[in-house]
Amino acid sequence: MQSEIAITLQHLPANMSRLLLAAGLGSLIGIEREFRHRPGGLRTSCFICLGSAFFMLISEVLAREHGGDPQRIAAQIIPGIGFLGAGAILRDRGSVMGMTSAATVFVVASIGMAAGSGLYLYAIIATLIVLLVLQGFGWLERRLRLKSDPATYLAVGKDAAAMLTALNHAVESRRQTLSYVRCQNSAESVLLEFGVSLQPGQQGTFLSGLREVPEFKLVTYTRGGNGS
Repeated sequence: MQSEIAITLQHLPANMSRLLLAAGLGSLIGIEREFRHRPGGLRTSCFICLGSAFFMLISEVLAREHGGDPQRIAAQIIPGIGFLGAGAILRDRGSVMGMTSAATVFVVASIGMAAGSGLYLYAIIATLIVLLVLQGFGWLERRLRLKSDPATYLAVGKDAAAMLTALNHAVESRRQTLSYVRCQNSAESVLLEFGVSLQPGQQGTFLSGLREVPEFKLVTYTRGGNGS
């Protein structure tokens, strides 16, 4: 018993450094997500990275002291993280949002596994790459206009069939694609709700064009998030 305690105390500083490094690296990525108001923020990323590192540490300690395969516990991290990542993905109105957040959760877990295994340098390098991609690639997408912004439009009119025909013509003439269309009929008017993904800066131009359509008596739009 005393020998086991001595061995545990001997490895305590190294094990603590692994856990602290995992918590710190996860927090760095979490801070970036917080600044961008995305899921998987500070506490979530910190706990995922710390938990993954702790599982790796437990696997190593149990295998060293009691024998067995040290990868059995660690192998269960990946399915668990996949479950968390799936919870970050949302499908709404024909569009999928949260893919970047889900991928970030997956990478944060891998960084925690590396830190928990004592691969400090790899964990730090991976964290720097993640931060570079989240910040640098986001700027590049905006700069080159590689990413479309979803927008929800509401149009009010009298004739549903005429409104749908006019909408299809307006969208096709501008080489856009509808993500979804919903039509609500009432006794006095027809409400047409539809989604279109446009390049940054095109929403105003597209809205002005819709307001010139005679079948639409009133047109408004709400800009959606990009879900990253």
